Amino acid sequence: MKKIYILLSTVLLFGVGHLTAQITDLHDFSNSSDPYADVTIGGNKLFGAAYSGGSNGFGYFFSVNKDGSGFKDIWDCNDTGSILGNSNGYDPYGDVTVIKSKLYGFNYEGGAYGYGNIFRIDTNGTGYKDLHDFNDTTGEYIGWGALTVVGNKFFGMTYEGGAYGYGVIFSMDTNGAGYKDLFDFNDTTGGYGESATLAVYKNKLYGMTYEGGANDSGVIFSIDTNGNGYKDLVDLNRSKGYYSYGFLTLVGNKLFGMTYYGGAHDSGVVFSVDTDGAGYKNIVDMDSSTGYYTYGGLTLCRNKLYGMTQYGGARDSGVLFSIDTNGTGFKHLYDFGGGSKTAYYPYGNNITIYTDTLFGMTYTGGLNSSGELFRLQDTVLLTGINRINLPKGVVNVYPNPNNGRFTVYCNTEAKENMLIEVYNVIGEKVYTGSLKNTMGNNQVDLSANSSGVYLYRVITVDGALVKQGKIVIEQ
Repeated sequence: MKKIYILLSTVLLFGVGHLTAQITDLHDFSNSSDPYADVTIGGNKLFGAAYSGGSNGFGYFFSVNKDGSGFKDIWDCNDTGSILGNSNGYDPYGDVTVIKSKLYGFNYEGGAYGYGNIFRIDTNGTGYKDLHDFNDTTGEYIGWGALTVVGNKFFGMTYEGGAYGYGVIFSMDTNGAGYKDLFDFNDTTGGYGESATLAVYKNKLYGMTYEGGANDSGVIFSIDTNGNGYKDLVDLNRSKGYYSYGFLTLVGNKLFGMTYYGGAHDSGVVFSVDTDGAGYKNIVDMDSSTGYYTYGGLTLCRNKLYGMTQYGGARDSGVLFSIDTNGTGFKHLYDFGGGSKTAYYPYGNNITIYTDTLFGMTYTGGLNSSGELFRLQDTVLLTGINRINLPKGVVNVYPNPNNGRFTVYCNTEAKENMLIEVYNVIGEKVYTGSLKNTMGNNQVDLSANSSGVYLYRVITVDGALVKQGKIVIEQ
């Protein structure tokens, strides 16, 4: 699941030239932590996972303040060897999901049957609960990305297992009940879902597989959230791009993604495709200059997508880039590497965005050569933001939680109407409305929407951010 705060951002890095941005090292991992995933924002903290390290050497989950202070190992994975059922899971490749005061995570291996598990802990590291243990029948080995949340359900994919051994698409209630194998991949329909993450659009799930399909190079597919109506939308190949380790990002009625191989230089591509499978387009054919070999996916912020490559760039250690959602304006933002104490090789990661800051992790590098947590800001952009004349005053949203009907109270000096935009957690804009009363109450009705966490942005008519936050609807 792409992080819920990535959509709540101001204008970010527009017009940035090559290498104008500066990276700040927030934390240097140690003990061969080797983080594959990205971080999730919950309140004032970042939450994430390290593939290995920790007190038991099998990976751990952590929290850290946004400025890099207060790093804490909040949960250590373990493996008791041959004693079945005595492992709480290990080797976490993926991202965590924060819902209220709970953190949901998963492990690639371990658990009751050795094939990984999904669990829940409090954000302070207490209250561990094993929600589901994967097995070879209903799905095994859950990899990159994050669980997709729709209402009170999780959706995801496994790398192997199921009826044919090629992985499954599954659903599960967020309380751990009702696990269901929705679809079993085979070598024709597609196989090996490297990323757990699925995009959601109009009651359909969208994803990619690493192999399978007409060319045995992976497919882009859709399926109804109830498990019916599986459709092979695109069969990937060498020219289009093939072997994807990533997930799809939804922008309007288009899906964006990346492949590890293929394209003009056989180094992967950035592509777009309509949600009905039409209009597939190679936007960028990756090479040594743009960066190449990608894990993970793209992160949306307004009309830009941000991504990282594992290799390429000035030091062949990976690149951070942006591209406009219309397929133009590729910008090379940062080259990783450049010394033994520098972060390099983003591996399985994507970017997390909050207000004016990008957060990310690299698999190796840093002071201890075990990975680095970084943030990136652009000084030119920040100077521009400071020049925006934002209306002074207060904006509050209440009650929260609510039943879908709530009030936006404004007490500002704005001379024009303001706007409120509301998004669900997978990136769909579900509401846009005008806040005509800049000195009083404005009513919003989202009662037709399902229960869940939603994100709102209050902006001026020229797009400057005034207020952002989350709304919890409980029907």
